[in-house]
Amino acid sequence: VPGGVVVVSKGGAVSEEYGDVIFACHSDQALALLGPGASTAENSALGAIKYQANEVYLHSDVSFMPRTRAAWASWNCLKGSRGTTGDDKSVCVSYWVNLLQNLPAGTPDLFVTLNPPTPPAPHTVQRQFTMSHPLFNQAAIEAQRVIADTQGAGGVWFCGAWCGYGFHEDGIRSAVTVADLMLGK
Repeated sequence: VPGGVVVVSKGGAVSEEYGDVIFACHSDQALALLGPGASTAENSALGAIKYQANEVYLHSDVSFMPRTRAAWASWNCLKGSRGTTGDDKSVCVSYWVNLLQNLPAGTPDLFVTLNPPTPPAPHTVQRQFTMSHPLFNQAAIEAQRVIADTQGAGGVWFCGAWCGYGFHEDGIRSAVTVADLMLGK
């Protein structure tokens, strides 16, 4: 639509016109939402960023941390550690939530582990889920450049962690960038 974007509800029952639409989601989700309305550049760039499913556990099993507590860090890579095989290509990382979130002293240890070679002890698991994370290869980096160059074309804007290095902070940074561009800052 000249000067705007038509948003159609799922099932097509309702449509409304807006001056701008911000897609604050994964690139593949934005592409699915745009459907055939995606421009050639959007289709190519958004489709170039691939995702990997990662098994994630929120737990209190200390066996996913270094044996020596003094070696515990915010991020602890388990690749090549006990329980992993040399030919395993997945990345296994345990985040020490207490340190990352500056939890009060005395708070029981809490960890988030991605792709463990074996699940944490069942009685320590508080939540288990699968998350998709972007894969940053040369095609993804080029796609980021294309998206940055086409931000706002046709009233369509994109933000998310995939616009940077995949961290939550990158999602926030990209949202602030979009807001600044929209406000002409």
